[in-house]
Amino acid sequence: MMRSIRKCRKLIPLFLLILMIFTSCTDGGAGIFYSIEIEEEIKNRSLPDYLTAFSYATTSSDSMYYLAGGGLYRWDSLTPSQEWSDLSLPSGWKYTWQVASNGTDTLYVILENSDGDRSALYTWDGSWSPSAFSLPEGRPYRLWYAENELYVATQETANETDKIYNYRLYQANDTTNLSLGFSQVTVGGSPFVSSNKPIRDLDAIPAGDFFFITSAKVYSGTGVTFNESVWPDRYLRKLHYSPLLSSLFLSAGSQSINGSGYVYKWNGVDDWDFVDSVGDDPNDFEDVTFGGSDYLLIGTENGYYESSDGNSFTGESATIESASKYEITDLSSAVVQGLFDGPGNIFFAMTSGNGLWRNTAGTWSRE
Repeated sequence: MMRSIRKCRKLIPLFLLILMIFTSCTDGGAGIFYSIEIEEEIKNRSLPDYLTAFSYATTSSDSMYYLAGGGLYRWDSLTPSQEWSDLSLPSGWKYTWQVASNGTDTLYVILENSDGDRSALYTWDGSWSPSAFSLPEGRPYRLWYAENELYVATQETANETDKIYNYRLYQANDTTNLSLGFSQVTVGGSPFVSSNKPIRDLDAIPAGDFFFITSAKVYSGTGVTFNESVWPDRYLRKLHYSPLLSSLFLSAGSQSINGSGYVYKWNGVDDWDFVDSVGDDPNDFEDVTFGGSDYLLIGTENGYYESSDGNSFTGESATIESASKYEITDLSSAVVQGLFDGPGNIFFAMTSGNGLWRNTAGTWSRE
């Protein structure tokens, strides 16, 4: 009997070693599996389910997609089954929510420090620019690349006690060499300064006017010369020029929380035509091609809506996604910040705190 107990005691270290082999992992969720001859680290490179994503960009030179959601993530569209991977940020910077691209090989990225009280503009073209590009006044917080022009919005504290902030808009003097500086946008001949109303969005009509909005007003012009334009009497949210429908769209909401959303279309001359109502506060638009047909999608505070002609929008449609499949996903009740097209029958939905979702041939899955 004593001999059997001694044999069991000798086996305990072996059992512990086997247990360690099957349960070892790091704090980051990367399991480390061992054998006698092989030592290999297995990383979980999928995106967090709680991710909030605000912007994306693509580069045609390497077919990469980039997503700004706290970190900066990238995905190779030539290998759709591949998962997203992290792109390391320059030393001293931890977060990014804003990324844009010139469409070929350069990214423009606004980075934040760990405390969120400093931000800076950098470029990425396979490596980060050696240092940050500075704006004349304020810290950068939004950027847009449209019709071969780069615009950057800045925020500056005017009165810390009363929480009053000023917002300005700048155009890069040369998008290929940001060290040549930025020129401030003017409205009505005066440098544009918006008090406590952030610049929310900017877009352009090909070979025509640029438009930018605050929550209360629309401005139009070219270069750095803008004037006030007409606007719907709503809480303005997002602008989007649709190449598929050759029209500039504007989303707007009511002043109430969880109110109705509204879609308008620029008539090309002097006014915004009302298009349709959507049942929830609206966010950003995107054009996608699905099943050989083109659609304009709009993200809202609860899911998204779609339009095939730009004249009416429907939710939970059977065209792109059957209502039954859509309803059983978290996406149907998520805050959809925006959407973007992918290769083939793939497109994506960016949410606030509910991750990035991929639609593949009509079926949603979280990245």
